[in-house]
Amino acid sequence: MNRQSCCLKIFRKRCARNRIMPGAFIGAIASLILGVLVVVAPQTVIAEAGYAIIAPADSAGITLPVSQASASTELWTLGFVVEGQPTYNDIIGRILDKAVFRSYRDSDIYYMFPAAGSLPTIKSARFKIVDKSGTYGGGVDLTLGIFDSESGDIQQIVATADDDWLSSKEGSWVSMLLEDAEAQVGPDEFLAFHFHLRGDAGGDLDVRPEFEVEVTQPTIEDLIEADIISADTIASLTGLSTVTSTQALSATVPQPSKEIWRAGFTVEGTARYEAAKGRLVDTVAAVRSDRSVSDIYYLFPATPTKLVTILSAKFSILEKTGLYDGDVKLSLEIYSADGGSPRLISTETIDVTEVETNKWISIGLSSIPAYVNLSTDDYLAVHFEFKNGSSGDFDVRPMFEVETAFIEVEGTDKLPNAPQIYVPIFAK
Repeated sequence: MNRQSCCLKIFRKRCARNRIMPGAFIGAIASLILGVLVVVAPQTVIAEAGYAIIAPADSAGITLPVSQASASTELWTLGFVVEGQPTYNDIIGRILDKAVFRSYRDSDIYYMFPAAGSLPTIKSARFKIVDKSGTYGGGVDLTLGIFDSESGDIQQIVATADDDWLSSKEGSWVSMLLEDAEAQVGPDEFLAFHFHLRGDAGGDLDVRPEFEVEVTQPTIEDLIEADIISADTIASLTGLSTVTSTQALSATVPQPSKEIWRAGFTVEGTARYEAAKGRLVDTVAAVRSDRSVSDIYYLFPATPTKLVTILSAKFSILEKTGLYDGDVKLSLEIYSADGGSPRLISTETIDVTEVETNKWISIGLSSIPAYVNLSTDDYLAVHFEFKNGSSGDFDVRPMFEVETAFIEVEGTDKLPNAPQIYVPIFAK
């Protein structure tokens, strides 16, 4: 497959809407269970904040990585409840939770999923009413749609529930018919269920549904062909010295597996991993200049696997307010579990005071594989350094997406000396 045909395949839906942003991702996954592997025959499932990433059954008895080099399947089940016209900025300060639709709150309520990733394709959608009470004297619609991140405008309706969806038996899953079998969520868009009252807000209807959307992500081969990730990094990981950005990975050699990291913990003053204990996992970092510290970190959960390589990293500032007299330097670094031995892997200095909002910015990474590899004793962190110390009222809320890859390892020595993973706290 040549690069042109692959790019056309990946971006065909975006081209149709003239909304192409090559190489840009949007993301925000939070981890409800970090690093916990659940084996359910005949599949291996890793649960991450309502996102179950499914891989084929492992007949050899070796733990499978989160996703395969072939197109991976993700189940999206957790999001954010937003009332009124939604924009992606509305997730700031909110926590991932189950959906709550109340008719007296607003005539339009949205359940927004926090990630788009690398142009995922929507394969199925379903809902289950867990609890329902009260009444509303009018019609209530439920649709699944793709929305513009900045304006909140609807771009495409993906699926519509039947008119009598509220009469569905509680506790039973109801599948929704997709209107477009190839609908893709673009890097400047988000996916959301829309709860719409045909009249004004009123009554006392209270609906608590659960949702499940199945999506597939592009393969590493597709991402290389589209110049989204570097073939050089993959080549060093697989030993394929002949791989270039215009060549497909051979199906006859071991393939690297892909993960997308979108959630972490904001800690202030120290990069020690234990500082994440008791903190809320969030999809948006909180970086403020008046916190009496010169350094703020956004820590990604430690990985319990060996051969992890950082392929690409991006960030987008959702909101920026206030002023700071000086630079606020952003860098990407790798630390050991005790917060020591930092290793700088970003190759440029980025002053976030100068970065536009709602625009995805790529972070340049070192081309040396040893620099961008993570061991079981390492974790990844974004470092914000206030060059002139704590002052002013600058407040910036960025979100990140880090693309990683790793290969299966043989034997039982899969998790040697794995660091303790702190399960994040979720509270209403």
